[in-house]
Amino acid sequence: MKRLVCELCGGVDLVKSGDLFVCQSCGVKYTEEAARKILDININMSGYSKKQIDNFMELASKALTSGNWNEALRYSQNILENDTGDYRAWLIKGAATGCLNAINGNYNLSECVSCLTTAISCAPEEHRTEAVESAVTNIESVLVLYGNLLDGRFYIYSIRNDMNSLNALLKQYYSLCEPLLTQYDPARRDSSASGFASKINNVASRMWNEVIPNLPRIGERMTIDPQNFNDAFNEATVIIEMLNAAVNLGRSDAAGTATRSRNLIEVHDALISALSLSYDNIRGEYVAKPGQNIDVIKRLVNDVMRIHEDLKKLDPKHRVPSKSRYFVKRQIGCSVLVLIGVIMMFLIIVMMEIIAAR
Repeated sequence: MKRLVCELCGGVDLVKSGDLFVCQSCGVKYTEEAARKILDININMSGYSKKQIDNFMELASKALTSGNWNEALRYSQNILENDTGDYRAWLIKGAATGCLNAINGNYNLSECVSCLTTAISCAPEEHRTEAVESAVTNIESVLVLYGNLLDGRFYIYSIRNDMNSLNALLKQYYSLCEPLLTQYDPARRDSSASGFASKINNVASRMWNEVIPNLPRIGERMTIDPQNFNDAFNEATVIIEMLNAAVNLGRSDAAGTATRSRNLIEVHDALISALSLSYDNIRGEYVAKPGQNIDVIKRLVNDVMRIHEDLKKLDPKHRVPSKSRYFVKRQIGCSVLVLIGVIMMFLIIVMMEIIAAR
């Protein structure tokens, strides 16, 4: 809450008398218009002068620009102690909070978005456009930081440890950030979402390069440990989640979406091929075993066919394969086994007839 402060003596006990405000300390009188003008030159309840508040604002802005988010947060909170309706302080607090959460590994956007939304609602009409632009810029900066850290963290730690947090972040993007950007700046939403999608795609691609050597492939003799295969399969399903999120985020970027869709197809194809094989302990390698994992394969095939159809809309030259393509190797394997079975039965019958004839 703000108090009127006498410009002459600094007294804060001004009493309205008729149409004037009278300082009880020195007797100076102010009209209502004059009182409104000096309202911003007051001393607040916590003891900060307007000069101090202006200084806090300057320091907070510089700290935010230079990446000193703890300082930016501290100064913005000092300002809000003076006036909970200062939209500029809410803007800085929102950005600082989002950035601090990012570098601390806390994938939480709710407080950041709440501060920015409050800033927009508090901004006077003449500053509403400015507040909206700043809020959109700040949320975009936070998303870029998350994306850069996500991209860089892959080299330092296993990104697999961050998957639950990353998925939570993506859900918050859809529930918090996207509505904010959609309401105030759809073009900026598309731009920031596309950039974030590219970061996710980059991480997924690096993970895939680690996973693919542990997935058996039809036609290749591979001595992969079954446990490594299971781990690789689980990680590949996480990669699919990441790529699906990247595709959904970057819909406005047709070229990027097409690339990410092709990456999705590659992962699906490899998984379908790997699931068509099972480890043979006797032979010490992976062999085709028809009927294994058929329900999972059918689900993956349905998913990849949908991705092919979506990609066809983006790239008319893309050829959508026949669904049977994904089962042909398994069908051939089944046919061979059936044929072998028939031959074996025929030989048994012939042998039994020869024995009976003797």
